[in-house]
Amino acid sequence: MHVSGMEVGENSTIHTYLTDGDGISDRYLFPNGEASNTALHTYGMIWSPDKIQFYVDDPTKPFFTTTPATLPSGDVWPFNQPMFIILNEAIGGTLGGSINGLTNPGPVTVDYVRWYTAK
Repeated sequence: MHVSGMEVGENSTIHTYLTDGDGISDRYLFPNGEASNTALHTYGMIWSPDKIQFYVDDPTKPFFTTTPATLPSGDVWPFNQPMFIILNEAIGGTLGGSINGLTNPGPVTVDYVRWYTAK
C-alpha cells in the first residue's frame, strides 16, 4: 500500500522452483503510522538450516518465518546450499499498488550490508 509516496509496509519473499516469480512472502506493517521513509530501519534475515526468519529493527521479533513445510507439495527447499544475496528496490507491478506515474522514485539509502556466520 502506498500513502503519498511513503511505503507503510515492507515485503520479504522467498522464491523456489515451484513458487517461481510469485514466491512465498509476508508483509511487515510499520507501527503507529510510521513508514519506510520516516526513519532509518534495520532489515534482516536469520538464515539457518531449514528455516529463514525476516525481521525489521528487532531480530527477536521476526514477522515472517519460512521452512520446508511452507513450500507446496513436491517443491524442494534450496536454501541449505551456498547462495548469494541481491539487494533491490522493486518499483511498480502488482506488489505495492499504483506508483502514479512515478518513474524515478529517488535514491535508496543503504548504510551497510553485513553478513554474520554462526560458528
